[in-house]
Amino acid sequence: MTFTLTACRDDETGGGAARKSAIYATLTASIVTRVTFHTSGGIRHILKILEQTSSANVECEAREALALLGYTQPVKAHGIRLLTIDGGGVRGLVALEVLKKLEEEAGQPIHELFDYICGVSTGAILTVLVGVHKMPLNECEKLYKNLSTQIFTQTTIKGATSLFMRNSYYDSDSWTQILKENMGETNIIETSRKSDTPKICLVATRANTNRIQPYLFRNYNLPYRVTSHYQGTSLPCLWEAVRASAAAPGYFSEFAIGDMILLDGGLLVNNPTAIALHETKQLWPDAELQCVLSVGTGRHEPIATTSEASIGWATRIRTILNSATDTEVLPAVIFSLSLRIIASPNAISFYSVGFSLKFMG
Repeated sequence: MTFTLTACRDDETGGGAARKSAIYATLTASIVTRVTFHTSGGIRHILKILEQTSSANVECEAREALALLGYTQPVKAHGIRLLTIDGGGVRGLVALEVLKKLEEEAGQPIHELFDYICGVSTGAILTVLVGVHKMPLNECEKLYKNLSTQIFTQTTIKGATSLFMRNSYYDSDSWTQILKENMGETNIIETSRKSDTPKICLVATRANTNRIQPYLFRNYNLPYRVTSHYQGTSLPCLWEAVRASAAAPGYFSEFAIGDMILLDGGLLVNNPTAIALHETKQLWPDAELQCVLSVGTGRHEPIATTSEASIGWATRIRTILNSATDTEVLPAVIFSLSLRIIASPNAISFYSVGFSLKFMG
């Protein structure tokens, strides 16, 4: 740990850039290096630096180093406050209205109300905007409408041609550039530098494995010797994480990071509440759950039946996709489980908010 202590002192005398690159490379080099930091008391030394320094730059770098090492500050309230935001394309505007009402009632911005925010697809976009960039919700709404106009306005002929040539109806290159400009090219783990940034998780689907599975983009690493059921990383840029999480097949092309092929997280997990619950318990195993808020993006499902003896493949595929992205089953299951602990003095509040603003809990 001599290197880290020396590097942090250098930061206060102008050596910040060199310190950043050196410690970042050291901490991310290998698992062995991280284990060495833990066993040599590295976290304790960095916490001491964080407590004693008067430099804002050192504070930021120390928080990032702690996040890389898997250290997690205790929750600020009486328990874990968890927010999840479903996928749903431009229907993310519905979720925005719910969040605006919540801010209005609470008198605090969203990033201060929750310890952990998890989003899928359009929910991943909102997670970055409100959790990382702390963008006012009125500005989020304007940005959403502007982006929708830019991306989803094109002729049918152009869309069909693009779908045939590039496996995407809409312009994936333009979408990528828009995300770079609006989500940012900051590494996800670097968002941990600010003390008021909650833990965030963006969910994608990894497709080039023997079976598709959720893949998580986190602004934290898990604590030493703690593992998750879900694979993930903290190193890509924000725009890359959102691009992967929102790579809806047919709409946009798949997204590659290294040897991974990633698709929209909603293909497997359109409501990420179960993933978020698992992750938060890995981060704060001894903390109670205070509140779980699951925000949907609305669903219009007219009753449709057919008198035909059989159905075509198009109908079958559409039905399977609708079932795979159904967000109503999971809240019902979680609510049923919560009934078992309702008599406990530490019972959590669970809310599932959809298009009809239906509350459960």
